[in-house]
Amino acid sequence: MAADTQSDAQVSGCEMIITRTFDAPRELVWSVLTDPKHIGEWWGPEGFTTTTERYELRVGGTWKHMMHGPDGTDYPNKSVFTEVVAPERLAYKHAGGDEESGGVSFTSQITLEKLSESQTKVTLRNTFPSPEEVQRVIEQYGALEGGQQSLARWAAFTEPRATRTIVITRVFDALRPLVWSAFTRPEHITQWWGPRGFDTTVTEYDFRVGGTCKYVMTGPDGAQYPVKGQVLELERGEKLVMTDEFDEGFDAGGADLPTGIITSFLFDDLGEQTRLTMLIEHDSVESREQHAKMGVTEGWGSSFDCMDDHLQLLTGTDPYALSLKVLSDTEVELTRRFDAPRELVFQALTSAEHLQRWWGCREFECTTCEVDFRVGGQWRIVQRAPDGTEHPFCGEYLEIDSPNRYANTFIYDVDFIRDHPSIETITLTETDGQTLLVNHIKYDSVESRDGHMGSGMESGATESMDRLGELLLVMDK
Repeated sequence: MAADTQSDAQVSGCEMIITRTFDAPRELVWSVLTDPKHIGEWWGPEGFTTTTERYELRVGGTWKHMMHGPDGTDYPNKSVFTEVVAPERLAYKHAGGDEESGGVSFTSQITLEKLSESQTKVTLRNTFPSPEEVQRVIEQYGALEGGQQSLARWAAFTEPRATRTIVITRVFDALRPLVWSAFTRPEHITQWWGPRGFDTTVTEYDFRVGGTCKYVMTGPDGAQYPVKGQVLELERGEKLVMTDEFDEGFDAGGADLPTGIITSFLFDDLGEQTRLTMLIEHDSVESREQHAKMGVTEGWGSSFDCMDDHLQLLTGTDPYALSLKVLSDTEVELTRRFDAPRELVFQALTSAEHLQRWWGCREFECTTCEVDFRVGGQWRIVQRAPDGTEHPFCGEYLEIDSPNRYANTFIYDVDFIRDHPSIETITLTETDGQTLLVNHIKYDSVESRDGHMGSGMESGATESMDRLGELLLVMDK
């Protein structure tokens, strides 16, 4: 007998309860519930549209949105999340009693019960201050019927996607920051990506929205399988959305290759563990079936076995993560390990050709990069922020011992700051083909040190060093 996919609604005391069975896996239902770009497609009764102004999916986070009625009336809403348990349960308090809430106060809990790999029971439970308030919102706003219509629209938006989507989940015995690093740092990717027995080379890695990443997997028989993807969404540590394309030269044995693939990778914190959920969405049911026949689920399962092995070797720490130590009131030390020989790292640090490809934050544009690499020579880099603001940096080389060490002054070339240069001494030590970079920074005062650290120095340095690591993997070795 086909499952009953119609909603059931009831009122009990202070509660209004609506349930509906979705013909879709729970992970996909959760994604559609919690992704703001999807919410606007289905939230609210028939004829309504929704605009989300703010969406902070965390306990204490705010969801502020405007519902637009078919008659042109706007209904402002503001809620605060009180529980977020992916992909099982979401709860929030609708902040009633002010202009942004329409004067309606209630708490809402949405639970997703897994009935099977392809069915999910959704329960919406709204609790009001009194039975009288329940009746008021039903009579004044049509809340009961509106809730049923909203769940129906949610199902109608989700169920067709389920026929085109492959869902893969894996729980790793490692903290989320480490799992994220292993999944997104190319130094790690080359250690585990691909089914067991395959080797992977990173040929291009531009890890920012709009950037392209390319890998080549080489099988045990020497056959090569090039793939690529463009980054569409990026929420560091939590979410990555990319296209998934088979690059030129991919040998599928004469079979048609699936097309129009977009994969979402969702990272959920489970305390000492991390759950990684993949939603692999295709442009057609046929494309999904082709991908399934190629063994995509089995391939990722084998890859994740390799990733599991790699994570266990890391023993809870990321050997390629940036480390910052405060040595004194005027001294700071940054360290970072790279999977590349010392000569290559030195070249990437001291050549304008390479510096402009990694120096600074990903979203900034390098408009000027000038390097006169000799003792007494000058360097100058200008970065342009997305808002158009330019940030000029410059300095002079004080000492050079290629490829072991060099020192330079570092100046943020703007009023009031340019008169307080720091001195950077970079030392490179190679062990077993890997290079440890140590950057010792000396300031002229504790105020200069604190000003630099308070300006986002650590996050900026982390991003720059990550970009350097990505570049080193694709430079000629």
